[in-house]
Amino acid sequence: MVFFLQWEKITFSTKPGSDFISDSVLFWRDNKIQLKIHSFWGQGPGGYRTHYEFIVNGETHSFRMLDSYMKGTNGKIPEIKSTSHKLNITALPTKIEIEEESLE
Repeated sequence: MVFFLQWEKITFSTKPGSDFISDSVLFWRDNKIQLKIHSFWGQGPGGYRTHYEFIVNGETHSFRMLDSYMKGTNGKIPEIKSTSHKLNITALPTKIEIEEESLE
């Protein structure tokens, strides 16, 4: 299984609705994973920011990119495993990729 989502980098704009917002639900090996993404042009240095929220079986995990260059992050991407597989999650400023890996 591979889940891939990519969006355009937003240029500076003060117009409402210029953000990228996504809310998706994935069901994987008896796990419910809700993925919320909010990308926007923030004020001050760093400019573009992306906030990820992972809700895995009701437990919330937050991962935030505090600038366009990934120099500052806050939070942690959750580790999601089953008995024989795990999900590798790559979260970047304008894309996310979730790929299943066998542990055997």
